[in-house]
Order: sequence, then C-alpha cells, then structure tokens
Amino acid sequence: MFASSRGSIMSPVDCKQVNIIPGGTYDRLCSLAEKRLHNVVHPKIVYFVAGIPDICSLVRIKNEKYEESYLYLEKDHVALIKEAMSDVEKCMKNIGCKVVFATITTMSFQKWNTHRKLIGKTVGLKYESDYERMQERLNSILYAVNTYIVQRNLGNGVVTPFLHAFVHKRCKSKIRYIYSMLVDGVHPTQALSASWARHMGATIDKNERNL
Repeated sequence: MFASSRGSIMSPVDCKQVNIIPGGTYDRLCSLAEKRLHNVVHPKIVYFVAGIPDICSLVRIKNEKYEESYLYLEKDHVALIKEAMSDVEKCMKNIGCKVVFATITTMSFQKWNTHRKLIGKTVGLKYESDYERMQERLNSILYAVNTYIVQRNLGNGVVTPFLHAFVHKRCKSKIRYIYSMLVDGVHPTQALSASWARHMGATIDKNERNL
C-alpha cells in the first residue's frame, strides 16, 4: 500500500507493506512503488490511498510565515487526476502489478487552514472568503473522480476500497459530508481510522482471493 499521510492509520491492516509519503501525490507514490516492487516476482496487488494532494495546492509566500491549502477553480482537476491514475496504472503494469485505487475522501478547507493557523504554521488566511466556493467545487470533483475510480477498478477486476463512504453520506438525492469525522479537516478521527482499517482489510482479503 502506498498512501499520503491519511494512510498512516493503515498500519494494523494485514498487508506486506504500508508506505507513507505525507502530501504524496499519485506520481510520487508511484515512483516509490516502482523502486520498492520492481524486483518482487510473485503476484502483486498495489493499493493507492491518495488524491487530495493531487487536487489541492499549498500556497506559500517566500520568506513569510504563511501557508494555505487552496483549490484552483479554473483547472480541470478531473481530467488531470484521470491522467495521473492512467500513468500510475501503466507504470505498475510494467512491473507486473495489479493496481487498486481507494476512493478519495473530502477535506474541509475551513477546518484544516484554521487548524494550521492555530498551531502556528501560518499567521493569516488570505483566501478564507473563497472557502465555501472551493469546498463545493472540491466535493463536485470528488463525486466525478470517485465514480471514475469505481469504474476503473471494476474494469480491472478488483474490489474498490470505498473509504469516502464513511464521510460522504447519501441522503435521498443529496450527499451530506460529515466533516466532524476529520479531526483537523483532513485526517481521520480515531473512530474513522478504525473503520477505514477494517474496511481496507476486508477489501484486501477479497482481492487476494481473486488474484
């Protein structure tokens, strides 16, 4: 398994490797996977638990104590992440790996950036007035990307880890986002961590039986 910082809670999961890169994009995680797995000859299933670092940017100002998680609204994030996933899959297939992408759970711009300010990582929030628009856009992007992930995994004959489903709750025709399950706006609470680990373990078992 190769994951950004959210994946650090996966250590109880029964898999051969759990590799974490905080802020890891699909490209960076893929490069690490290629280095770690190219000499492994037995059948391999590789799980990628990431996505938010590919979509959201960290804005900084040189020589100032300022950073802020931001979403560039003008970018076609869905097309970009599809391209990144396609590149990952091609690279992993070249070294004999079957790829499984976990669905992507949202984040809260308000909670995360406020948290970073409270712990002294930034002195101000320049884009706070844009958070509502960015949040709506992010959730729309993730709906499209998660639909794509499920289809892609299905096409590859693997079971999808539906990690987002614990936070993205469908209520009739709408989706309700339970941001309270993200302790700082990004990382899972203890209860969500346990749910993710159990779900991931069950998904791995299913895919291993079908390998």
